[in-house]
Amino acid sequence: MHLLSALKKHVARLFSMKVMPWLLSGLAMLIGSTITYSLWLNAQQDDNRKLRSTLEYSADVTANNLLSRLNAFQVMMRGVKGHIDGSDHVTANEFHNYIQSLQLNTHMGLKGVALLKLVRHAEKENHVAENRKQGFPNYKIHPEGSRDFYTPIIAIEPFDDENSKALGFDTLTVPAAQIAMARSRDDNDIRITSHFTLVQDKEKANVHAFVMYLPIYKKGAVLNTLSQRRAAITGWVDVPFRLNDLIAGLSGEIDPDIDIEIHDSDKLTNESRLYQSDQITHEQRLTEGSLQTIRILDIAGSHWTILSSTTPAFKARILSTDKSIFVALTGAALTLLSALLTWFLIRSRQSADARYQKLFDQASDGVLVLNCEHAFLEANNAALQMLGYERDVLLNMRMHDILAAREL
Repeated sequence: MHLLSALKKHVARLFSMKVMPWLLSGLAMLIGSTITYSLWLNAQQDDNRKLRSTLEYSADVTANNLLSRLNAFQVMMRGVKGHIDGSDHVTANEFHNYIQSLQLNTHMGLKGVALLKLVRHAEKENHVAENRKQGFPNYKIHPEGSRDFYTPIIAIEPFDDENSKALGFDTLTVPAAQIAMARSRDDNDIRITSHFTLVQDKEKANVHAFVMYLPIYKKGAVLNTLSQRRAAITGWVDVPFRLNDLIAGLSGEIDPDIDIEIHDSDKLTNESRLYQSDQITHEQRLTEGSLQTIRILDIAGSHWTILSSTTPAFKARILSTDKSIFVALTGAALTLLSALLTWFLIRSRQSADARYQKLFDQASDGVLVLNCEHAFLEANNAALQMLGYERDVLLNMRMHDILAAREL
């Protein structure tokens, strides 16, 4: 029995000495890692919230500036229409002077301002002859061909080398223009085409351009019904612009570190993509973990979708210090330090206990340890020999039991 008790005590002491330090230091490591992960996750969420709010703000600025620029084009178109409606006849020179007064160079991205005239086939020859007399000796309606109606460009400003190619061009031969012109006429409002290639850009590749149309009706015509508007149409104000030029004109008003894509539809496809600020697509940015947001603009009766994504440059600028990495490294260091300190303290305590136990067991004098109720808690070997009891028996006794036995 004494041997079995000693063996149990030895095993318990061995377990305490060898396993307990590693167990408790591992527990400290686990607790520290859990706290570190929680703090790291909170830091990540804070960084993402900061990036998200800045991205949303930048996307709003981009959308508002783009919409403001296009609205400025529309205000200018209504001014041109008002000038024409207020005059009996606007000559090419008068149109030139009026457009010059608008200082269109302040509206970056605008290709020009043009006037279209609805010409019936029976009026074609007289129309061509009249325009040649007004200072355009080579004027003709193109492309060639016989059609019931023509809508040639009869004036365009600024009248430079590129825009001169558009003079006399029949816009009804372009399906996208034909649809927008019909919608404009029927709605008595500004309407925009889908993207196509301007006659000025016929020899250029991948140049997305748009044209906005505003109808001009006969003076004094009643326009209450669809049939009245169709019968009264005489022409359109025509404003072409290239999208790349428009975006370039907004330089300084759009965050350069935001990746922007523009589609001329709310259904996003490769065919609907009009503009891409870099060579990385919105889908690739998404797989890279970039934050993204969408703005849909109503532009002259059509929907444009602006996709904005964060880039590494944007993240580096907004998050000057990566708080989540700092938290992770600091937490890992503190966790490792606390685990090592736990192991060291326990081993130090065990060493002190071991030295005490050795002194206690090897003492030549009998030593007894009692609690407040005089029950035995511990006894060294000398005390057991003096009293003549086994350890298990003695530890189940009280001091008065020993004294009573001695009196007997």
